[in-house]
Amino acid sequence: MKQISTLFCILALHVFASEAQETEVVKTPAGRLRGLKVTASNGQSLWAFRGIPFAQPPVRQLRFSKPLAFPVQSEIIDATRQRASCIQAEAKLAPNEMTSEDCLFLNIFVKDLQGSPAARKKVLVYIHGGAFFLGSSFVFSPGSIVTDHDIIVVVIQYRIGALGFLTTRNQAALGNYALWDQVLALKWVKDNIGAFGGDANDVTVAGESAGSMSVSILTLSPETKGLFTKAYSASGVAMSTITDYRNSDSIIMSLAKSLNCWNKTDTVKLDTITSVEVVQCLRARPSSDFAKIQFATSSKPIYVPWVDGEIIPRSPRDLLKDTEYLKSIGFYDRRYLYSVTNNEQSVLAQFLAETKMHIYSNKTLSEEDKEKSWRNALSASTRKSVYDILGAEHATDKNIRTAQDWYSARRSAPYDVYELNADLTFIIPTFDFLDVIAKSGRTYSWLLYFNHYPKVITGNSKGVAHGLDLAYWFDFNTDTIRRRFVAGIGEFEEEDLNLKKVFSSVVANFAIHGNPESPLLDLGSCRWRPNGSYYLNFKPRATVERNLRLEQRQLWTKEVLGTCSEEWGATSGFKFWSAYSITSFTVLLTSFCVSFIPLL
Repeated sequence: MKQISTLFCILALHVFASEAQETEVVKTPAGRLRGLKVTASNGQSLWAFRGIPFAQPPVRQLRFSKPLAFPVQSEIIDATRQRASCIQAEAKLAPNEMTSEDCLFLNIFVKDLQGSPAARKKVLVYIHGGAFFLGSSFVFSPGSIVTDHDIIVVVIQYRIGALGFLTTRNQAALGNYALWDQVLALKWVKDNIGAFGGDANDVTVAGESAGSMSVSILTLSPETKGLFTKAYSASGVAMSTITDYRNSDSIIMSLAKSLNCWNKTDTVKLDTITSVEVVQCLRARPSSDFAKIQFATSSKPIYVPWVDGEIIPRSPRDLLKDTEYLKSIGFYDRRYLYSVTNNEQSVLAQFLAETKMHIYSNKTLSEEDKEKSWRNALSASTRKSVYDILGAEHATDKNIRTAQDWYSARRSAPYDVYELNADLTFIIPTFDFLDVIAKSGRTYSWLLYFNHYPKVITGNSKGVAHGLDLAYWFDFNTDTIRRRFVAGIGEFEEEDLNLKKVFSSVVANFAIHGNPESPLLDLGSCRWRPNGSYYLNFKPRATVERNLRLEQRQLWTKEVLGTCSEEWGATSGFKFWSAYSITSFTVLLTSFCVSFIPLL
């Protein structure tokens, strides 16, 4: 098949390069913004407004605090260039990407600025992933989807790592600052997007991996009522990452010791007074210290969303069961799209490949000991994941063995471990949301299974690896894909470029009409229903199917938990999903990102 690289493989940094450098000033309630006319990879022109500040720089006393809105400016704000990404390991950044604690910016992409006021454009706000300690808006160039479908795309940034989530579980530092950043960005869009021709009353919020989990959390939060009408979660929901931070004292004390903010003995515990002292000391540390230290401690379950009683009032599992609460926050007033890929397990596969390399490169171990250590590493991964997700009540030796035996009977090691973790983290909890929405009878939801096998994948990671679906949505080039998603990949071929057009139409159709059933598919309805678990089996020849991973759902509900829904096989989900602590898979994911690439 003829390879087509000139269209698709334009470096993300230069996708919107413009020879004419034509600019335009848009007057918004937040002030006047100067944007740049640029060219997308499909050859069409659009306007890009980059580096728009939506919050005051979260520095000094504003560090470890909720964001404050950026004040209205009298001078024109230069929005013609990309601004700094949030603090993270510089080794993981793209070429020319800089970091700063002053990073709460958003980018807006719109096809034209002269549209009719009566024909407002639909708006899609994208939240990037990165295991909650990596990522930025830097490489996300939505030129094709913007120009092909005439929607407005907004890409936001938020604080990550310790600066985004560190908590003392009291008023000294409440945590979840990243989520509050996201809410403030959505409020900015609500107040200002009309100046760009956007419909402030019809906004879709979307994200992938950590961004997807953020989207899911926002749909359950009382702080987002009226801020968006549709939500798209790609690879992850709220239950995939929420923690209760039972070990928050040890987490913050470890960080404080590393930054010379704690010199007391281990017998001294954090209380209200010492928490304030530690946080004040941490506020005085250079921001660059946090980039170094969070990677040194990143193998622990830290720096993620937690149930703070405010933006996340209770565990997602409890909130999903509370119909009156969901009514009160407008949960049923939105439409929902969820998606997973056929190779979510690639994340764990990459991490454990690094683990295996360390084991087998240890010259002090015999071959027998190396093999034993490798088997122990796989077993420990499964045990920790099941324990963290199900909690002590259900993570018994018997249940863990049942799960291990089931997967090992169907897949050889280590692929059985990869698949088990992927099911627990990305796939099974998604069914909970789909079932709750379908059974309510008040709104609609859809599930898309990205089941493509790109011929250009040259490594061992076949199918659509975790995060690779973004390459069918945004204008990435092959180098960016290799660096961020799949190392072994060639040039995209015609089949993949055509699939990119179809997938973009699915996303755009959902943003515009609240229905992902694109006319390019012509398959009829694939909406998730109370009497049928329909989903879109997305590939070059897409189909509508039922009961995705039915055997796996039966395993976790019937065999492991010993329960079974009366409607099993049609709508049963994972009814006893727990939010005891962050999953070990997220821990492994974080470690993987340190060792490899910011793929989320």
